[in-house]
Amino acid sequence: MSFSEDDQFTQVCIEDTGMGMSQEKANDLFKNRDLTSAIGTGKEKGTGIGAVLAKEFLEENNGKIWVDYSEEGKGTRICFKVPKQ
Repeated sequence: MSFSEDDQFTQVCIEDTGMGMSQEKANDLFKNRDLTSAIGTGKEKGTGIGAVLAKEFLEENNGKIWVDYSEEGKGTRICFKVPKQ
């Protein structure tokens, strides 16, 4: 996890070494409201609702979320930023 800030925003990035995802899936993850299910590292089934809720919450608070890096079999890095209050 990394954390940075400037005069206007606070940014947090979280990285894992899990399943990762294709570039296409990474590009589309936060672009729409469709739920995208996936099987996790521990064979658990995801529903995709976490991504949708995070995006909605951040956008309602003038923030942004994006996939900074992802590679299948190597993991994913997701970042978000929110304005300083």
